[in-house]
Amino acid sequence: MKTSVELDQIRQSLRHNIALRSTKSSPAQVIVGMGEDGISAGARDVVQAVSEELRKHQIDNVVLLQKDYIDQNGWAPVMWIDRNDGDIAICARMTPEKVPAALRDHLPEYFA
Repeated sequence: MKTSVELDQIRQSLRHNIALRSTKSSPAQVIVGMGEDGISAGARDVVQAVSEELRKHQIDNVVLLQKDYIDQNGWAPVMWIDRNDGDIAICARMTPEKVPAALRDHLPEYFA
């Protein structure tokens, strides 16, 4: 049986995970291509790295989405960073190690 403190920690963690998927009033979105090629190239690890980086920096208003993407160019895994200002950064051949730098480069206001 879990204690009330443990249950509160679980509840907070789940709220954060749900907030990452909510697109309402989000100033930015990070989208990872999860097509067959992306998954085989490591897209799941990229999604996990983005989630951990957002959590580590307590960034709650950037949405993390997964999208079906058919890679015809050999770019997988692909990550898009949409700041909702008309510009979308496309990061190709992503690895979990590249995620922190990509987020800092394209969302600098969250990593100041």
